[in-house]
Amino acid sequence: MLSTVKKIIKYTLLFYITLYASVWALSPMVIQYFLSDYLEQQELVLSDASSIRYNPFTSHLEIQQLSISKRDAVDSKVFSLESLELEMRFYELLFDQVYVSEFIIDGLYLNVKKLGKDFEVAGVMVPLSQEGGTEDSANNQTSEPATISNEESENSFPYKLDIPELTLINSVIELAMDDSPHRVNLKSFVITDFGATLESQSLLLAVDSEVNQS
Repeated sequence: MLSTVKKIIKYTLLFYITLYASVWALSPMVIQYFLSDYLEQQELVLSDASSIRYNPFTSHLEIQQLSISKRDAVDSKVFSLESLELEMRFYELLFDQVYVSEFIIDGLYLNVKKLGKDFEVAGVMVPLSQEGGTEDSANNQTSEPATISNEESENSFPYKLDIPELTLINSVIELAMDDSPHRVNLKSFVITDFGATLESQSLLLAVDSEVNQS
């Protein structure tokens, strides 16, 4: 009986180790395949040098040299990332907590354009306005005010998000608003002691930035 239990434990551990090792080894190819498929629908291209790897042993996500450009203008990137390090402690979910032990972003580049009433963020259209007729249909609809109690809100998402430190460095955001270009250089953007629930949020923020080289 004891030997049978030992065999079950042994093969169970072997199964999980093999599974996790496969996820670690195959994650770059799998993630790049699905991401490239989505970007193709947006007429965007992911660079061959981009690397995205997930380590399930440590719950660590690592992104290196990620670059996205428009399909008809490969030399003109709309989003890039030198590196991203994200690590979580999933066992904290047992205590209703989403704990991010490491979150570092280095070398972010983001291109944002205002096109009419809509925005293009990293090459993806984000419509802020709805087509005509929406207002009329909205006027014809009658709605009753809905009240949600604090208890119901907590039950819908009972977790607390906890990030001791989120660091964004050496980053650039380019904005084109009504043919007026703006450039925001974020030398350092650090959030510490970030805690958030549906009811409350708290954080400390330190920013070192330049806008339009000023």
